[in-house]
Amino acid sequence: MPRNRGGGGGGEAGGGDWSDTGTFVRKPATGWLHKDTDLADGSYIRYKLTYFGCVKITESMRSLQYQVRTLATREAIIILAEHNERIASKKRKVPRQISRLLGDICTDGCKEVNLCIDVEELLIKSATTGMEISNHSLTAISFASGGED
Repeated sequence: MPRNRGGGGGGEAGGGDWSDTGTFVRKPATGWLHKDTDLADGSYIRYKLTYFGCVKITESMRSLQYQVRTLATREAIIILAEHNERIASKKRKVPRQISRLLGDICTDGCKEVNLCIDVEELLIKSATTGMEISNHSLTAISFASGGED
C-alpha cells in the first residue's frame, strides 16, 4: 500500500461528535488537528524533525509507576542529548532502579527525519533517503514523552 500523503494540515474533522465511551476521547471544541481524510486510504500524517536516536527500555512502561516512567524517560533524553552533544556530559548519580531499565543506545548523530503516523503505525524515515529507521505499531505504544522545554 503506497504512502504518499504529506501532512501538517489543520482543519475541522468531518463527521459527528465522538463518544465518551470506548477507546476514543471527545472531539475538542476547536476540532481535531487533522481532517479525517488526511488518514484515509493508507495515507499518513508527516512531520519533519531532528532525530537524536533511541534508548531501549528493558521493561514494559505499563508495568512501571508514573514517577519511574518519568525518570527513565528523562534519563533516556539526557543520554541522547549528551551523545549528540546538545548538552555537556555531567557526572550524575542515576538511581539503580532507573539505570537497570535503560538498554541499548542507538544513535549515529542527529539527522533530519520524517515522522509518519497513520492509523496503524508510527514510522521514522530518513528525510534524505526515505530509508526506514524504525517502525512501531500504535497498539504497542503505551507511553510517549516529548521531554522538557
